Amino acid sequence: MSRPTCAITGANGFVGGAALRRFQALGCNVVALIRQQRLAPEGCEARPFTLGELQAPDLLSDVDVLIHAAYDFSLRSWADICRVNVVGSEYLFDAATRAGVERQIFISSMAAFEGCRSYYGLAKLMAENAVRIRGGTVVRPGVIYGERNGGLAADVAALVKKFPIVPMIGTGRYPLYTCHVDDLCALLTHVAQIRPVPDAILTAANPLPVTLRTLVNRRLGASPLIFPLPWQLIAAGLWVAQCMGLCLRFRSDSVVSIVHANKSPDFLPTKGMPVSFRPFADPKWSLATQRVLPFGQ
Repeated sequence: MSRPTCAITGANGFVGGAALRRFQALGCNVVALIRQQRLAPEGCEARPFTLGELQAPDLLSDVDVLIHAAYDFSLRSWADICRVNVVGSEYLFDAATRAGVERQIFISSMAAFEGCRSYYGLAKLMAENAVRIRGGTVVRPGVIYGERNGGLAADVAALVKKFPIVPMIGTGRYPLYTCHVDDLCALLTHVAQIRPVPDAILTAANPLPVTLRTLVNRRLGASPLIFPLPWQLIAAGLWVAQCMGLCLRFRSDSVVSIVHANKSPDFLPTKGMPVSFRPFADPKWSLATQRVLPFGQ
């Protein structure tokens, strides 16, 4: 029996790279869909992929599973975000449909929900609709974190380590739902194998929220000096910095996502699956408690 082939966009990123390593560990052939071939991760095939462009007819030939994790955070205008992240995702899903890919999985975000206000959430929501009408599956992670640096949690930690006084968004009491990257990968490998295709949107996070202030304290292992500021002021300051061309890890749109988060996320569709999402209070929770089997078993 031949090994299944999994193609992953954003394979050099935090989430895509973690998914790539997990599928490799389970014995799959992995194809990294990346812009620069010379930066291909070790031990996998690389194929040229640029989000926002029409895809080559043979891009996904012989692929069984597609994991779409790529997102271009460098764009500021809504028109550019739609052109690259939304329409570009549609190009990819169309290519997968034409190639007969059995399972398309889109890694969205809990920032995406009906009524969301951030550009990031809106773009993810539109891409969710695109993959679902093509028979694909949507996974919505919460704030992703892990031992490797990456995700919003790492951006917050980098920010507060850089300054002796931390500018806090309001009081910092906004609830955040967290997802360890290893638990997300366990869900992805499970969804890639089960039949039939899950129709519901799968929320990937621990159902007990933590506050932004708690996230900051626990990532640092200490309580920094916090200076509360109105969220509108922080968002405006970040937007001006972005317009000046400054490369920031934490963006104005991230503030909007935190302040206007989904107040009632649906965890029920994921509840019956054999995957646990560890509480953020216990970052050393062992991966050994997850049930990890070779692909197809």
